[in-house]
Amino acid sequence: MLRVLHSLFHQRLPGRAIERYLRLLPVSIRLSINKYRRWQDSQAVLLGQLLLLEGLQEAGGRPVRLDKLRRDDYGRPYLDGAIDFNISHSAGGAVCVLTAQGRVGIDLERFKPTDLPDFQAWFTRKEWTAVTAANEPLREFYRLWTAKESVLKADGRGLSLSPLDVALNGETATLDGRRWFIREIKMGDDYLCHVAANIPCSEIILSEKVF
Repeated sequence: MLRVLHSLFHQRLPGRAIERYLRLLPVSIRLSINKYRRWQDSQAVLLGQLLLLEGLQEAGGRPVRLDKLRRDDYGRPYLDGAIDFNISHSAGGAVCVLTAQGRVGIDLERFKPTDLPDFQAWFTRKEWTAVTAANEPLREFYRLWTAKESVLKADGRGLSLSPLDVALNGETATLDGRRWFIREIKMGDDYLCHVAANIPCSEIILSEKVF
């Protein structure tokens, strides 16, 4: 089972609310959030951490903190224990996936004007043909991109890999001979989101959180 929590926003949270939420997080995370120049970016990152807290509490049935959050050799965050998680944020939104049964990744992108030819090198010839031949090329681009990125984030090796390394095949993908299951998560007309896991994505609990 995968648990997916998401939150979208259109305006800045009140200052008191931000201060209250920040106090729930370790100092290191607070400092990283405050480094962002745009409030939209810092708020999206903040919400991603809050979604992680909510997800961990729902999974364990008790309040939790992120003081024991660590990073592996590739910079992927993790917590000691059985639960794996991944966070993604884009303009105006954040999403978090958690599971106690495998390894997961998630990618969220909001549609924005994009010079598509700049990204052709990140796709196979077949995939690029699908993009250019689609009725909505931009939507098809983001559909494929988020699917590939979700697999890369689940794998966790970061910049040592690229979207071109991920071979898509319907609801599965292959990376270095390893099979991943992928599934699109509906987030509204302005967004595309995919989740990837090394277990079938047949059971997903999706919940929206308002902060």
